[in-house]
Amino acid sequence: MKKKRSPWPFVIAGFLTVVFTVNFTMLALAIKSDDGLTDENYYEKGLFYDSRLKTDRELGWDIALTLKKGELTGSRDMIEVGIKSNGTPVKGASVRVVLKRPASNRFDTVFGLSEDGSSYRADVVIPALGYWDIEVKAEKNGRSIERVFRVKV
Repeated sequence: MKKKRSPWPFVIAGFLTVVFTVNFTMLALAIKSDDGLTDENYYEKGLFYDSRLKTDRELGWDIALTLKKGELTGSRDMIEVGIKSNGTPVKGASVRVVLKRPASNRFDTVFGLSEDGSSYRADVVIPALGYWDIEVKAEKNGRSIERVFRVKV
């Protein structure tokens, strides 16, 4: 009479094989994929955050962002930035915008805005749907202010 073998060694070996396969797959994907770091100077910005807030309050500028969406993704959209100081539009400033995805720097785009009356404008192409961070930096007479707006397209 044949002795029946216990299935438990095979069950344990199969379980461990599945666990190790999943772990190595996750490790390979983690190494291969983007790390999501979208700002190279995040530590330095954090160190000077309080002094930046103080400078922003002293400057007294308010920044408003308007995104006018085109008909389809990949079509021309318009970014409009309004800058006011005590209710009066700020003119003659140099305004730069960085359009970025929160989780990847693959689509990061930097462009300057041109002054148009009481605001600053630029036509842009937003390549994909989803959340975007729009960083606005305005500078005039050696003083600057930065704001980040998160928008869903």
